[in-house]
Amino acid sequence: VLSNSDLAMYRAKSSLDHKICWYEREMDDKTRQRNMMAADIRRGIHAGEFSLHYQAIRNIKDRRITGYEALLRWQHPQLGPIPPDVFIPIAEESGAIVPLGYWVLEQVCNESLEKGLNRKVSVNISPVQLRHRSFIEKVREILMRTAY
Repeated sequence: VLSNSDLAMYRAKSSLDHKICWYEREMDDKTRQRNMMAADIRRGIHAGEFSLHYQAIRNIKDRRITGYEALLRWQHPQLGPIPPDVFIPIAEESGAIVPLGYWVLEQVCNESLEKGLNRKVSVNISPVQLRHRSFIEKVREILMRTAY
């Protein structure tokens, strides 16, 4: 009963137009799905399901490539491609964004060196990861380990 009331309370808090929400069975289903996806994200990091795609950043005047933006993609083994606007919020809520973000940073450093990307590479950092207590130390450690 308490967990059901918590689900209703969180729904009311996140809704702009509802001051009161009643518990509905679908809340459990959505919560269960989000929890399963959070576990899949953590598993997927280690299973090699995530990949990076690099989008060129061009100078608007002469169209020269001035850098790249690293974009994270997830190929789920059963569900297929999961869009970032679906998995990133779940990763942030569950805390999985922290190890995922460090994986991205390490991959970008390694792949930039391997592919000879002699330009800037932009990486998106989640506010959740940025607030993590060991963020600076971990970034420094990754940069040292990859010799970037």
